[in-house]
Amino acid sequence: MDWIFNGLGFKFRPVDEMEFVPMLDAQGQFSYRPSMTTKHRFRNKFRLEIRERDHGPAHCHLVGGNTDVIIDLATFDADGEWPRGLRDEVLVWMATHHDELWEEWKKWHA
Repeated sequence: MDWIFNGLGFKFRPVDEMEFVPMLDAQGQFSYRPSMTTKHRFRNKFRLEIRERDHGPAHCHLVGGNTDVIIDLATFDADGEWPRGLRDEVLVWMATHHDELWEEWKKWHA
């Protein structure tokens, strides 16, 4: 478990739940907001993420443990070492949720 500050006080959260970046709200109050979205979890260890401040072309990250596979949303080409036996499972899920992944990318990078 890890501590986060939600603008009102500290609370626990799982370390791998979400990444946060500091910001000031409209009233000048310091708080945190998410900098990426976990779209799906695989085998309760790996997360498929779309990150806010990320470079093009449109892609997502499969992360967990020592894994960081970058997967292109247009072609499904991947860069990185896949966890054993997980490639097909992830690519099938991505194909099924392709429109949702594109919408999420557009939301963060419009």
